[in-house]
Amino acid sequence: MATSSVFRRSAAAAAMVAVIGGVSSSALAAGPEVCLPGVYNPSVGIKQDDCYYKDELNKAMKDRGQKIIFAANQAVPNINEKGERVLIDGQENKYFENIFTTSGDGGEGYNIISDAPSGQVGKTYGIALKVTGVRLYNIYNSSGVPSEVNKGELGASLRKAHSFNRNVAMTAKTLGGSLVALAVDADDSRDGSLSIADSTGNRGAHLAAFGNVNYSTLASRAVGIKRADAGQPNQVALAPQ
Repeated sequence: MATSSVFRRSAAAAAMVAVIGGVSSSALAAGPEVCLPGVYNPSVGIKQDDCYYKDELNKAMKDRGQKIIFAANQAVPNINEKGERVLIDGQENKYFENIFTTSGDGGEGYNIISDAPSGQVGKTYGIALKVTGVRLYNIYNSSGVPSEVNKGELGASLRKAHSFNRNVAMTAKTLGGSLVALAVDADDSRDGSLSIADSTGNRGAHLAAFGNVNYSTLASRAVGIKRADAGQPNQVALAPQ
C-alpha cells in the first residue's frame, strides 16, 4: 500500500471520530515526542512515557515476557506554526511505526512508537501506552463489537465502524481503568484507528490513525487467521513474534 494513502479519511474512521468526539490531542495523535533514552531497570519495570534505544528496548521486552501482536504505520499530519496542514517534501503526513505487544496471559502490554516509519530502524522507541487485560480478535470473522468495549460513546463509535467493516482487533485497559480499542479495516488496506475512553465508554478520544496494520505470526495463530493477506509486521525491533 502506498504511504500517501495511509491517512485517508475512510467512512469508518470518520464515523468513529464523529461519534466519539472529545479531545484528540495526545502523545499518540502527535507522534513521538523528542525523548531522552534511558536504561531499563528490572526492579522498576517499564513505565508509560519511558524511552529506549532499540537494544535497551529489546532487553526490556524480553525481561517482561513481551511478544509482538501488531505493527502499524501511524500517520501524523504535517502542521505549520499556524496550525495549518502543509506539504513537506511532497508529503502531507509524517509516519511512525507503532508496535503493540503483550505478555502470554494478556496481563501486561504496551504500545510503542518508533521515531522512524515502518521498515526503517528507529533511533528511539517511546512507551506510549501501558495496558492490561489484552484481548485479541479476528477482524475477518467479526460478529460485532466485544462486550468489554461496547459501552457508551466508544461502543457507539465501534458499532458504526463495524457497519463499514472496520472491526475490533484488540481491546485492553490502561492501568487507570480506561478502555482501549484497536479497530482495523478488514480489507486490503488494513487501515486502522486506536481509541480510548473512560471505564463507562464515555469521555473518549481518537488517539491515532494507522495504515497497514499487521497481525504478527503469533497473533494470527492465536485468533485463527489463515488468510495470506493478513499481513506480518515488517518492523526491525523486537524480533520475537
